[in-house]
Amino acid sequence: MEQYKIDDQHVLILYNPHDREGASDEAIVLEYVFEDIGFKHRLCEWNSTHELLSMMREAVQALPSTASVLVVCVMSHGRQGSLTDREGVQVPVNYILNQLKQDLPDETPLVCVLIVQF
Repeated sequence: MEQYKIDDQHVLILYNPHDREGASDEAIVLEYVFEDIGFKHRLCEWNSTHELLSMMREAVQALPSTASVLVVCVMSHGRQGSLTDREGVQVPVNYILNQLKQDLPDETPLVCVLIVQF
């Protein structure tokens, strides 16, 4: 079986702790899992939708040109296809994906896998 080795892999873990007991611990475990499989990692706590989008933009802009993959994990409560911040403001998941697509360089493909846990 032929295998493709990805050398410069990155993960951005963004978690909202509001009304989520143990959220930081959960995010740290996820960070360790990605570290164990060779990802360079960045862990950020967010509290407002504006802060979330700014952190994503900043992380994408800081990616080296050699990056071969970026996994973005956004952890929060929400409902009906939206994430909720500390103030109760909701941001649609599609808006987050569109913003990410705008921030990525044009030649970077965007693959979306959405996991919703209840």
